[in-house]
Amino acid sequence: MAKDISERIRKAQDKVMEHLDYILETVPTPDFVEIVGRVDGDIVTYRVYDDGSEYGKWAGRYFRMRLDYRTEEFQKVSVCGIVCDFSDMRIDRSTVPKDRYQYEVADDDESQGEPSRVKLGIMVNFLGTLISDVPLLLGSDGVLWLDDGEFLYL
Repeated sequence: MAKDISERIRKAQDKVMEHLDYILETVPTPDFVEIVGRVDGDIVTYRVYDDGSEYGKWAGRYFRMRLDYRTEEFQKVSVCGIVCDFSDMRIDRSTVPKDRYQYEVADDDESQGEPSRVKLGIMVNFLGTLISDVPLLLGSDGVLWLDDGEFLYL
C-alpha cells in the first residue's frame, strides 16, 4: 500500500516539475495528488489525478492544464527562422510525438501579447506552446530571448 502511494506521488511530482522551480508540499488524496510549489517567485498549486490529467489553481478554481497535441489546432509561426506549430494553449507533453520538440512562449511583463522568451516550460506570462521538428537554441540560462522580428505568424 505504501509503495503504491509513493509511486503515485513520484509520478505526480515528475509531471509538475516541468513547471516548478521546486516543490513546497505534496498531499496525496484518494483521487489525486495535490502539489504546492514555487515558480518564478510565485506559489502555485496543482492537482494530478490518477488518470494523468493535470489541473492548476487560479483565483480559487482548478483548470485543466494541458490539451492533447493530437486534437489541438495549430498555427504556423517562424521562431528565429525555424517553422513551428503554435497553439495559445498548454499541450500535454506525453501526447507530442517523440521526434518533435516542445517549448512554451511567454509574453512581456506588460502582457501586451508580444512574445519575449521561449523556454521548456513557462508559468508566468504564458502565451502559448511551440512544437518544432528541430531544437531551438536556448541560452545557457535555458531561455531563448526574442528580439523584434524573431517570432512571426505565417
